[in-house]
Amino acid sequence: MPERIAVMPVKNMTADMDAPEEFQNRTVGSVIARGYSVAPPEMVKRKLEDEGIYIAEELYLIPIKELGEIMDVDGILMTTVTEWDMVILPTHTRFEVGARFELYLTQSETLVWSWDDRIKITTPYMPSAHFTGNAWVSLLCGKAFSTLPKCRSSSRIPVVF
Repeated sequence: MPERIAVMPVKNMTADMDAPEEFQNRTVGSVIARGYSVAPPEMVKRKLEDEGIYIAEELYLIPIKELGEIMDVDGILMTTVTEWDMVILPTHTRFEVGARFELYLTQSETLVWSWDDRIKITTPYMPSAHFTGNAWVSLLCGKAFSTLPKCRSSSRIPVVF
């Protein structure tokens, strides 16, 4: 398993424009919680822009090994939001969120961990409640990243480098 990971910008397969940002923040925190060192999202964004890459979809055209060299990491985590749907009815609110996570070793371009699933949550309707995807993304990331093995070197304090 890698020790230094760059979490790439999130690919969005949904119509919701907030989904990628919600996932980016939660994914970085979830990886750090498993003991890995993570490249700061601002640094990842800047390095990609320096290479002329401005949208997440372009990342899938670049070899993993090359992304690893650009980021100076031994692991690349790709995230795709596959589902983001909220339905508010008079009696309840239903939220469905889905994602695919793929962690690659950069030198061999080997997929070493993946998770692809969704969660569906139904809550009673509350007219005064403000619904965001934040809580649901946290639940999904908690479920997904509980399956990611802890970093071998997790005796050290994980850092954002």
